[in-house]
Amino acid sequence: EVFRALAPHALAAPRFPVLLLPAAAAAATFCAVLAALDGGVLVAAERHPPRTAWRGLLTRSLGPHLVHGLAGLMMAVLWRSAYGPPAALLVLLPMCLSAWVFDRYHRERAAHQATIRALVQAVDIKDRYTRGHSERVGRASVMIARELGMPDDRTEVLRFAGILHDVGKLGVPTRLLRKDGPLTPEERRVIELHPEYGHEIVRGIGFLGEARAAILHHHERLDGRGYPYGLSGHQIPEFARVVAVADAFDAMTSTRSYRRARPVPA
Repeated sequence: EVFRALAPHALAAPRFPVLLLPAAAAAATFCAVLAALDGGVLVAAERHPPRTAWRGLLTRSLGPHLVHGLAGLMMAVLWRSAYGPPAALLVLLPMCLSAWVFDRYHRERAAHQATIRALVQAVDIKDRYTRGHSERVGRASVMIARELGMPDDRTEVLRFAGILHDVGKLGVPTRLLRKDGPLTPEERRVIELHPEYGHEIVRGIGFLGEARAAILHHHERLDGRGYPYGLSGHQIPEFARVVAVADAFDAMTSTRSYRRARPVPA
């Protein structure tokens, strides 16, 4: 409709429809090269498994780059039309709107990251023995997710779950978290409330999605002897099972107040 209103002479030119095919081919080629390079970086620098490194990269970038390529072609056609450069500048309006939406998305993402960092720092300050534990569990959860072939959007939420799995310790008395030696049964029962405290803390944070269930259930056990609800097997959410494995591994390989770290091979 924009072409019909602003550039009837350009539409009538026989060369314009012919230009659509090479313009689309150029945009698709650019997307393919970009996806190949992105996947190579993920494999080489971030140790992604090759079978999943390129998954979804091409399809995610194809749409935006085809739209931008079409916008560039529209600007070129309008520029060469009888209406000249002023008509071509109208293409910039939707492009500016697109840039604004993109900027808002990244600002929102940065706000999410800041919220998570603040919560993790609060836990680390309160429980000095597990400082850095949350970040390590987040990284280990991502490694497991990649081996399972989870899509990137779920992997990102799972990372949040791993990082925030112990946020409920903010509701546990500091003297219990820093106690040297074993806990009494009463003290252990208080500690075991931290998944429910954590779920209450993050319940209103919408972007966490499935991560909230992982925070609540990461101490359930497959045999049903875990807490807080004694779920078993596949009753336990998938995210909670992944975080439980990552949490247990990091706990066993870290020095705590009540025991020394076990070697990784063991």
